[in-house]
Amino acid sequence: MLLRIKDSAKTVAVGGILSAVAIVLSYLESLIPPLAFLPVGAKLGLSNISLLFSAQTFGFPVTLAICIIKSGFVFLVRGASAGFISLCGGLIATIIMVLLSKIADKKDISVIGISVVAAVGHNFGQYIAASVLAGSNLFIAYAPALIIYGVIFGIITGIIAKVIIPKIKPLVK
Repeated sequence: MLLRIKDSAKTVAVGGILSAVAIVLSYLESLIPPLAFLPVGAKLGLSNISLLFSAQTFGFPVTLAICIIKSGFVFLVRGASAGFISLCGGLIATIIMVLLSKIADKKDISVIGISVVAAVGHNFGQYIAASVLAGSNLFIAYAPALIIYGVIFGIITGIIAKVIIPKIKPLVK
C-alpha cells in the first residue's frame, strides 16, 4: 500500500535519505573485490533495497528520482559508460518494482519476488546498455549468467528487504 504523504518536505527528506543510503550501499559494494566464480561486474545490488522500499512506500516519482541520483553518483565516480549502464539497469528495475509493488497485495507477490524480477530486469537493462556502448550483441553469451545471478542476488536482496522494510515503514508515516 502506497503512503500518501501530503507533506512534500517530508517526502523530499525521506527521498534524500533513501538516495544517500542507496549511494552508500552502492559505494560499499564497489569495495568488495571481484570473486572468481562471478561474472565481471556482478554485485549483490544491496542499494536496490532503497528502491524497493521507495517503490512500496512512495511509488514511481520518488523511486525514479532515487534511481537517477544513484546513477548520477555512478556517473561521477566511475564515468559516463558506467553511469549509462547503471541508469539503463536502474530504470528497468524501477519500473518493475513500482508495477509489481502496485499489484503485490492483490496477486500475493512478496518483496522477494519483486526483488528477483527487478534484479533480472536490471541485469538485462545493463546488458542492453553494454551492447549499445560496445556496438555488439556478443554479450548474449552472458544471458544465462545474468539470469542465474539475477535470481540468486535478487533473493538475497529480497530477504534483506523483507526484514528491513517492515521496521522502517512505520517511521515514515
